[in-house]
Amino acid sequence: METQISNIAKFDITKAELEKIVKDTKEVTVEDLEDKNQLELVGIAKNDLRTIEIEIEKTGKSFRDVFTKMNKGIMAKQKELLAITNPEVERLKGLLDEAKEYEDKQSRIKLLPYRKEKLAEINVSRTEDFLLKLNDKDFADFLMSETVLFNQNEISKKEIIIAEREKEVELERAKIQAVEGERQRLEDDLAEIKQAEEISKKLEEEDKDYQAFLSDNNYDEKEHRLIRENGTVKIYKVIAIYKYEVKNKI
Repeated sequence: METQISNIAKFDITKAELEKIVKDTKEVTVEDLEDKNQLELVGIAKNDLRTIEIEIEKTGKSFRDVFTKMNKGIMAKQKELLAITNPEVERLKGLLDEAKEYEDKQSRIKLLPYRKEKLAEINVSRTEDFLLKLNDKDFADFLMSETVLFNQNEISKKEIIIAEREKEVELERAKIQAVEGERQRLEDDLAEIKQAEEISKKLEEEDKDYQAFLSDNNYDEKEHRLIRENGTVKIYKVIAIYKYEVKNKI
């Protein structure tokens, strides 16, 4: 089929011919962007290629139009032929569905005693016609729904007491959690106080060491200068100070 379509949709120019033309146009370059002659050659090459593209697009559209008409004809013929067979297919399908429905009904008749027994266990009664209309899934859903209603109506006082007890347990648990939370808060406060004391003590020790450093080196704030850099403190002695006037630059 693809070969037949390929034979029908033949273009006037071949792939090999196009590749040769493109190969030739690749030789066209511009070395000087101000050279009008070179730019004119580029324009001619571009226009020639575009002319070829337009012819290809026109030819492609003409082929597509032909195939569109063919496709419409094919669809119409298909519809005509199916119009003959579809009614009979539906009739035969109806016969099979009727037979399947009869078979299912016979199976449900055999299940009637079981279904009535299961419903009786939860004090529910339904007509045979109603039960025969339900397939296995529908009956299972119906039985489940009725069972839930039955269980809801049969809740005992013991279950109510259990529910109340659970509430009491929740309240007790909440109280315990509150006490635990308060204990944790107090422990956190105590830890913060202890940490603050340790920091204060460390600062006092560092200040004591610093003062000892100054004392051991006979530091005098009038004669010395302290220079702090890179985590160290250096003491420099001032030999002399010369004052000069700083003039403003204009």
